[in-house]
Amino acid sequence: MMRDVYRQARKVLIWLGEDEEGNALKPFIKLAQKMTESDSKTLPKNRISKQKSIGFGDDHVLALSSLLGRPWFRRIWVVQEVAMAREATIHCGNQSLPWEEFCFILELENGINTLGVNNQIVMDIVEGIVFERKAISQGSETSLLQVLLRHRASLATDPRDKIYALLGLCNDNLVQADYKLGVPDLHRLLTQAHLRQHCKLDVITVPSSPFEQDQRTNPSWVPDWSALDAAFPLALRTQLTNDTEYSATGQSTWKPAFSADDAMLGVEAQFLDDITALGDVRHPYRPKEMDLNSFFKQLRAEFRVGQEWYRICLGNATSWEAPYRTGETLFDVCWQILLAGCPRSDFEESKKQAKTIWKMFRWYLWASRMHLLPLVVFKMMDAIAKRTGKSVFIRRMINAGTENDFQFKVRRQYNVEIEM
Repeated sequence: MMRDVYRQARKVLIWLGEDEEGNALKPFIKLAQKMTESDSKTLPKNRISKQKSIGFGDDHVLALSSLLGRPWFRRIWVVQEVAMAREATIHCGNQSLPWEEFCFILELENGINTLGVNNQIVMDIVEGIVFERKAISQGSETSLLQVLLRHRASLATDPRDKIYALLGLCNDNLVQADYKLGVPDLHRLLTQAHLRQHCKLDVITVPSSPFEQDQRTNPSWVPDWSALDAAFPLALRTQLTNDTEYSATGQSTWKPAFSADDAMLGVEAQFLDDITALGDVRHPYRPKEMDLNSFFKQLRAEFRVGQEWYRICLGNATSWEAPYRTGETLFDVCWQILLAGCPRSDFEESKKQAKTIWKMFRWYLWASRMHLLPLVVFKMMDAIAKRTGKSVFIRRMINAGTENDFQFKVRRQYNVEIEM
């Protein structure tokens, strides 16, 4: 019903709340006017150049950070509200801004990540809404699994609404809204319905955060959709983008089978190989305080894990150019394995990026062995920066083949936030 209400509405008004100072949308309204006056075809493609061209600066970053902190952006029900709207306008206080212009401004900041971890989550949510709007306008077929994966980070007072609020965006009609069902039963029935209808096991690879499973009662093959963990396996990347790169099983299908009590899932398996070595687990970067010292401490941990992974991949070979049994070089096999065969760009471009990262990795190993990067140095730099209130250094590195920026900033009461 709500799907039809928003689809038939001439305009949807997004109310973010009051604005006592009247500055919440003001910087973006001025920026939108500049963009309207400029010819979009003449704007630079590079994000940094585009920022300079239209005057996107630190004031806009701070204003954007404040705006994204408003509760509206995290609510699960707003996804359908905006995705279905023919036209949407953001209102804050007595000012307003068209949704499309807001999204364009958000793209200027996306990738630099000076907004912080929480606001980056909100930016991902907005990106998901943009994706839904595009899919609806193009009439694309969308499964409930795809929609659920894109909006796991959204919040709901009732955990069941993490599913029910998105039913209007999908085409497979796996479940109906029924508030008589408990949360565990809903998750199990949804998983069973997906397995029966799509005859694929992809849904059981959805990760569930180990920090949010204290009262888990379902079998391990049932994802916990109430969890806020936005991570997903690379194997599910095609579910987020509606792309299908390959099918290892060809045209064959699988029919699900469940035990009488629905506790066990029966599957058919084929033996491929033995696992002879396991590397350390790469833990996500979730610091309580984002200071420079904690970042470099995490950086060291990242490289130590990476070093062990590369050691396992290299094995007894003496060179990364050594041929593998497939005819590829060992290096090509290694970086493709680390990406689970799902690179974000074409083969040559992904290989170029892998070589750039490998060079940085080798430099770090050399510097670490020579004791040129003691953590105490970065701790002192961070302390000096916070006391003096001056910028110690600003460094930007452009990731090879992409426009993602690595930006390091240290200021008084201003924490370091970096996208990797």
